[in-house]
Amino acid sequence: MLLFFGMLPARSQLPEYQVKAAFLINMVKYADWPAHALPPGAPLTIAIVGDDPFGSALDSLAAGRRVNEHEIIIRRVSRLSDLPRAHVIFVSASVAESGMSVRSAPGAENALLVGDSAGTANYAAINFSVTDGRIVFEVNLAAAEAAGVKISSKLLNLARSVRQPRSKTVLRR
Repeated sequence: MLLFFGMLPARSQLPEYQVKAAFLINMVKYADWPAHALPPGAPLTIAIVGDDPFGSALDSLAAGRRVNEHEIIIRRVSRLSDLPRAHVIFVSASVAESGMSVRSAPGAENALLVGDSAGTANYAAINFSVTDGRIVFEVNLAAAEAAGVKISSKLLNLARSVRQPRSKTVLRR
C-alpha cells in the first residue's frame, strides 16, 4: 500500500474509513518515537478512543503487519480510563471535544493524536478532512513535538497544510 492513500478521492471504490485505516497503518512508517516509548521489538499500538468508525478495516490491514521490528496492535476503548499505552490514538468524533483530556490520559504521553473532526483540529498531530471530495490531512508539528514524535518530511510533503510550532501555517494544497 502506498502512503498516497491519504490523498485518494473520498468517492473512490474504497469507503472513507477504509482509506483512513490504510493511512493510519502506513503513516507509522513515517514517524519516529523516542526509544523509551517504543523499544526494539515492542509492539506499536494504535488505539481508537470512542466510537469506532473503522469497523474491521483497521484490523484487516494490521493483521500480521510489522513496521521495522514492531508488530502493529489495534486496541479500542470507550473510556479514557481504559486507554492503554499507545503510540497512535485516533480520537473519534464521539469524544473529540474531550481531546485535551486524551492528551493528558495515562498511556498517551508519547502518542500521536489523530482525528477527523473539527473538534480534533486544534490539538491532533494529524487531522483528516474531506475537501473537494478528497481525503486530505493537516499536520500540527507542535502537537507531534509535544508527544516527542518526529514526523518525516515525506509525510509532511503530502499534507494539505503543516502547522509549524510558534509560526504561521504553511499551506500546501
